[in-house]
Amino acid sequence: MKKAMIVFLSCILICSHVLAIHAAPVDNDSDSQMVEVELTNELTRYFNSRKQLLADGDTKALLAVTFEGIVNDEVRHYNSSKELVYSDKYKVIRINVGEDAIVNVEEDTLAGPVLHEIFLFKREESGWMVVSDRYSNQYDGFTSASYVNPEDIQAIETMLRNQTEVRYIPFGGEGLRMTFLNTANNEVGYLEKASNSNLYSHTANPGNNNYTKYGAWYGSNPADWCAMFVSWCANQAGISTSIIPCTDSVQTGINAFTSWGRYHAAASYTPVAGDVFFMKIPGVISHTGLVYAQSGNTVLIIDGNVSVSGSSYQQVRKTYLSLTDYHLTGYGHPNYCYGNNHSPSSSYSSNLYTHWHPCTLCGTRVAEASHSWISSGTGYTCSVCNKHVTAIPAE
Repeated sequence: MKKAMIVFLSCILICSHVLAIHAAPVDNDSDSQMVEVELTNELTRYFNSRKQLLADGDTKALLAVTFEGIVNDEVRHYNSSKELVYSDKYKVIRINVGEDAIVNVEEDTLAGPVLHEIFLFKREESGWMVVSDRYSNQYDGFTSASYVNPEDIQAIETMLRNQTEVRYIPFGGEGLRMTFLNTANNEVGYLEKASNSNLYSHTANPGNNNYTKYGAWYGSNPADWCAMFVSWCANQAGISTSIIPCTDSVQTGINAFTSWGRYHAAASYTPVAGDVFFMKIPGVISHTGLVYAQSGNTVLIIDGNVSVSGSSYQQVRKTYLSLTDYHLTGYGHPNYCYGNNHSPSSSYSSNLYTHWHPCTLCGTRVAEASHSWISSGTGYTCSVCNKHVTAIPAE
């Protein structure tokens, strides 16, 4: 990686979708000024597109400016928060530019400031692009999982530089659980096949003969495939079969979670993202999928081997159900941490008040502690996790 060039901006504001830049120049290099303009423009596109998704759930604009993992994360944010609070005002605290750019941004919301650590990468053919966004909201408890751990940045840069089409970034946020959810979300729209050809295309060779790439992977093709879809997603996410069973049988899945003490009846349990649900269709327990998000009395699910209105083919769908839907019989709650044996990341996550090591399996905050602020040039820096702020946050 090239030696980084540090550029400090006194303030970048996005107000009513118009961005004004007031820079404290550190040198007169025209290339440096051009980079500032390029990053400013890209950050404007990113935050405006993100606002559109959080306002009405529309993903199109954000998909055009970043990767699917971030979009999936913000959809999870949109679905999980009853009252989303966002703003047209942002302040860039620091930009660190080299082959990549790390930008610390303070989002000024009515519920208080939200700090973002944004990683951007520049491709010669397409310019700067937001790769990851690490932040945590105090007001609704949402913590993003769409970020790259510092120790992984160089590997991600190599992947982006060498691959022309990258859909999914291996984020380090909530580890296995978020990877499971993102893997399943990337499969939405996959159509069952008429024969054993074009299995790996989302839409080619559609039919209703139970041929799928999930069955081919499992070794059972053609066959009913809802359970194999869940098993395939877990396998792709690197999840052990002692956490989510690998099976083509709905009942075997229930039996496994029951034997682990992790099966819960729907009538007495509120599911969380990453759970595996089981349903009666029509009168027997014969269908399964995963919980993508839950909010209030609704649950957002992803499942396979189902019909969708307007389509003639069985497919992978993403849809809402009521928690009281009589078809829902129970949930398997995977033990992503092997009995609370957390595997904390070596890097820190943080909000305005505390820092911690996120568990790489489930996202649990390990060794959470308050910041230790020391005066540092343009503001204050935590001596433990190196978080930088312009002013010490009020308690």
